Amino acid sequence: MKKLLTLLIAWFALVGVCQAQNGPFVVGYCDGRVVTVGTADFYSKEKKIWVSGAVFIPAGQAKTLAGNRIEKIRAGLASKSNVDSLRVWIRTSLDGEDLVADTITKATTPALDKGWNEFTLDTPYEIPEDTEGFYMGYSFYQRSTTMALSIVMNPQPNGLFVQYGNGEWTDRSDRGVLCIEADVYGDNLPQHDLALQGVRASKYLSLKSGEIDVTATVRNMALATISGYKAVCQFEGYDEPVVVDINKPIAYNEIQQVNFVVKPEMITTVPDEAVNMTVTLQDLAEGQDINMDNNSAQTSFLVIDNVFVRNVLVEEFTTEQCPNCPRVAGWLHEAMDKPEFGDVILWEHHSGYYYDSFTTDFDKTYEWFYNDGGGTYAPALMMDRYPLLANTPVDLPGSLAQLEGMIRDRQAEPAFVTIDIKAGYLDNGQLKVIVTGERAQTTFTTLPPRITVSLVEDNITTTSQAGATGAFTHHNVGRAVNAVWGEEIVWNGNNYRYECTFDVNDAWVKDNLGIIAFVSEYDSSNPVACGVANTNLLRADRFGDISEGVTGDVTGDGQVDIADVNGIIDMMLGKAESMNIADVTGDGQVDIADVNAIIDMMLGKH
Repeated sequence: MKKLLTLLIAWFALVGVCQAQNGPFVVGYCDGRVVTVGTADFYSKEKKIWVSGAVFIPAGQAKTLAGNRIEKIRAGLASKSNVDSLRVWIRTSLDGEDLVADTITKATTPALDKGWNEFTLDTPYEIPEDTEGFYMGYSFYQRSTTMALSIVMNPQPNGLFVQYGNGEWTDRSDRGVLCIEADVYGDNLPQHDLALQGVRASKYLSLKSGEIDVTATVRNMALATISGYKAVCQFEGYDEPVVVDINKPIAYNEIQQVNFVVKPEMITTVPDEAVNMTVTLQDLAEGQDINMDNNSAQTSFLVIDNVFVRNVLVEEFTTEQCPNCPRVAGWLHEAMDKPEFGDVILWEHHSGYYYDSFTTDFDKTYEWFYNDGGGTYAPALMMDRYPLLANTPVDLPGSLAQLEGMIRDRQAEPAFVTIDIKAGYLDNGQLKVIVTGERAQTTFTTLPPRITVSLVEDNITTTSQAGATGAFTHHNVGRAVNAVWGEEIVWNGNNYRYECTFDVNDAWVKDNLGIIAFVSEYDSSNPVACGVANTNLLRADRFGDISEGVTGDVTGDGQVDIADVNGIIDMMLGKAESMNIADVTGDGQVDIADVNAIIDMMLGKH
């Protein structure tokens, strides 16, 4: 009895091994999906014709299946209306002879079905060792108009070829893939075959950070689970690749989005054009990849000297006449309370749906952004003034989730300019604002960039808001602006400095005031060409001393140089012309030690 039990266990183990080796291994591009709703893009109005669709299995993949056989084919129909028969086939060319074929009609058992129709081939297709690839397709006879081609709208190369009647075959793989797949059986089924179905990288490589974020779409095309592999990144124009180890298991037929960081240290200068990067998957932990034809994909990126953190400017159109505004304002502040949206800066415009006591002239002017034949509405939002729709940056999110998605889209965009704000009260009661910053050494706008500065008041409580129960609070309401469309920035190299002053109304609560500043484009003829490059906010609790006394960087260009030294001397002596003294310490360069030495000399210190 014990011996019999041992034999049975061994037999079951052997059966299990045979099943694993024999398949089935599924071939096709639709991933088991079948679409049962036809599309008007894929049908013919002709009656009594054959309509055909096919996919191509290229040589690289076909050779991994050589020595095995296709026994079953599943063909998907989006409709069986007006379809009399369905025929599956395998060919070496689209117009070639059928190597194998089978047919189902309305009268057969089983009959035609909407969705999957499975064929067990009387004579399996033996895949030859010298295969150069094969076409797998189906044809149906339509007695009248029907939309029966079943197509998944997930474009892939070789995924869709279509023919109507005796017409020419057309490659429609840019639109989707045909719902057809085959089961392959045999003793030599592929075990190790990774495919790189696509790759994308960050738009920019900043020389300062030296890193690129890469997302690869990886699929395991063979039976064995792969526990790890290498991603080899080759940069066009540079000899040395960058190799990244990926230790993320992927099972048979699984598709993964794999994220990793690449550091191409060999790229040290900004080239004139985008850099092409080819990513290749290789060195599988479990063994040799039997099909390297599907292991590579290409993307590109621009190289710049630096990028900066982006703050997102959200401009809210709202009025106290607007009964739906509290709902969207609630979403906005619920989002802004989350740490991931701590970089969002809100600016309220009281316009779009009538006006109220908070409406300013510039609020009314900004209704130009709607660009909707004069039609405006509230609530509405702009995100960095970038186009959310075809002809306007203004839109209304339908949910909190959609709103957060809109913000994330802007957060993902790098910034190429910084904005630092200082503000303080002058003796005459005016609020003086100084904005400084730098730009990356790249063209980040097509039009001359402008600086817009607005004085805002936060936490304004009102009981007049339509659609609200009880008190309602407005946030960062625009009170004044330096110029409706900003003023053109004057650059000192890659740095800028801008200042303006605001009169402060006694009715405004000083502790609730703030300054919003942003850099943007402006095209008076195009509301979708006024994007915001970056923004910042300074609240009243950070207002303070704005004196710009003797400092190392007098010229504000971000470095200590001879111009700074001479500027300090001029200030100390009250001179109109410089003494042209520079390297006091005699170390061959102008640095902070020279600045301090000159100050000491001017003050009579030793």
